[in-house]
Amino acid sequence: MIRYAWHFYYASGFVMKMVCGGFGIACLTP
Repeated sequence: MIRYAWHFYYASGFVMKMVCGGFGIACLTP
């Protein structure tokens, strides 16, 4: 269960990183 949560967290971080790369301004705004 812990490994699943870690994988989900890692995937979310990767997606956010891609979004930040495409829309840097979105990363600055809450």
